[in-house]
Amino acid sequence: MRALALVGLVPLVAVLGGCGEEREYAVPSSLCGTPVDSDLLEPLLPPGKEIEQRKSDAGQGLRVTCSVRIDGRIMFETEGEWREGNFTALKAGAYHRGRGGLYEAEGGKIAYWDLGAVVVVPCRNAQWKAGSYSVLANNVYRPGHKADVDGLRAFVKSYAKAVAPRLPCA
Repeated sequence: MRALALVGLVPLVAVLGGCGEEREYAVPSSLCGTPVDSDLLEPLLPPGKEIEQRKSDAGQGLRVTCSVRIDGRIMFETEGEWREGNFTALKAGAYHRGRGGLYEAEGGKIAYWDLGAVVVVPCRNAQWKAGSYSVLANNVYRPGHKADVDGLRAFVKSYAKAVAPRLPCA
């Protein structure tokens, strides 16, 4: 009798174990006003019920961050920041990389690490005395989570192409 009772619990445990593993929100087609390829963004976002975006602007445009919250917790961020003209993707990545190493791809145009990737776009801007703009995409650390590094690289490359024409370059 006891064996039958345990067998009867297996389907219930399987059903309960699957709770919260579905995405109930729509993957956005823009992040804080910048268009994105939702097919590239989708695998970078975790399951959950609700999605929210919050834009923050440090220094009146010096550094702009878009935080993506899933069920109230920040799970993904993008960041753009004005940089000097000789700034490289590796330099930008050194400021943000996680616990893993820092690597480059595409001849140094992209730097990436265990949870993020960055591209530096050439762009002169007199207001910020800048010659470039770094565009970053970052998965926020979650215990036991391994980011899709190839997906992050593809996303940040696409995202930087959407950000570049919106920049006030001179």
